[in-house]
Amino acid sequence: MEPIATSSTISEFLAHPLVVVLVGGLVAALVGQYLAASWESRRSALEQKHLLIAEMAEQMAKLFSAANLAETRRDTIAPGRICHDLVQPIQDCTIFGDVFGAKLRAYYHAPTLADEWEIIFEAAYTFAHLSGLFTQQERAEHVERLDSLLDLTGSRFAIDLDLLVNRQSVEPGGDLEVPFARSWRMTRLVIEERRDQLARCILNNRSELEVAASLLHRR
Repeated sequence: MEPIATSSTISEFLAHPLVVVLVGGLVAALVGQYLAASWESRRSALEQKHLLIAEMAEQMAKLFSAANLAETRRDTIAPGRICHDLVQPIQDCTIFGDVFGAKLRAYYHAPTLADEWEIIFEAAYTFAHLSGLFTQQERAEHVERLDSLLDLTGSRFAIDLDLLVNRQSVEPGGDLEVPFARSWRMTRLVIEERRDQLARCILNNRSELEVAASLLHRR
């Protein structure tokens, strides 16, 4: 029968140079794997967030570009052509809006980001529609909707809501052309500021991917 190892013999074994090297290498490998996995998870989560922000910025830029083009051409081409040219950009952005909202609800546990996106998207959608409206009644309804979503009346920008409604009173080269153009741009800027705030929230909030990775590393 072999002698039972005592604490002193175990200590001597663990203190052996070869054992120290082997144990040290094993610990270093485990720590390295943990750090690599942790870094990969953080990078994946960050890439996911950056992709969301890029998608949001690109789609809204396309929608606003179409709205601005319609606005600049409304005094030179037929209203029917303006409305026709807006159909596809608005339709594309509508599909994107639904998909993007679903992504936010899937990627983030708290519903606040998706809720904020619904407001921003509704405002952008209404703003784009406004550029294709010619009757005062329709424009009044859309401007009122924008005001309720964005509080344009309380904005720090001087936005003339009456001018946005009474677009027909604005003549090319007339006295109201510059004030209207400014109110139009400032309305867009308010929406873009809300978009940028949402982008910061997307970056600062923990996604489900980050939460899952954190729980995995604790095991």
